[in-house]
Amino acid sequence: MFSSALALAFKAATTVIPIVAQTSDPVALGLVPSLAHPGGNITGVASDAGWQLYEKWIELLKELVPKLSSVFFLASQPHWEGRETSVAVREGAKRTGTSLIPIPAGRCATCLQ
Repeated sequence: MFSSALALAFKAATTVIPIVAQTSDPVALGLVPSLAHPGGNITGVASDAGWQLYEKWIELLKELVPKLSSVFFLASQPHWEGRETSVAVREGAKRTGTSLIPIPAGRCATCLQ
């Protein structure tokens, strides 16, 4: 992605001038060390911030429901099996000690019966 390459070039060029970037995953790209504490001079919007964002969502669910031990993940079968998003969701669940239960989108109507 052009904007990611440009953000990396700007990061290499300066640590003083504020940089606002739109990227897929700023942590994976090496733009910031973490979403919670990005530090430095880079900020912006992430279209898919990776496991840290999914982990945060699961943490928020656990705050709402302290005894939460499992989370359903609704996704198409190809999405669950081969996409970076599913890997990120699994990693976020693993880091929070939560069991992740995939539900193929086609069976959604009967999944909770």
